[in-house]
Amino acid sequence: MINQETARYLEEHKGYAFINRESDLGVPGLREAKLRYYPHHFAEVWYAEKKDILRAPE
Repeated sequence: MINQETARYLEEHKGYAFINRESDLGVPGLREAKLRYYPHHFAEVWYAEKKDILRAPE
């Protein structure tokens, strides 16, 4: 109920169309639970590793 009312408020008063429910972090059962919210879509996920950040530009 809290999620539903928050989403309704944000849409009506702030104009937000989507709420980011964040990553499931690979935790068993968490993705299944989040799918029960019937998400509109999934964002493409990108990962950066420390070695990628520290590498000098070519």
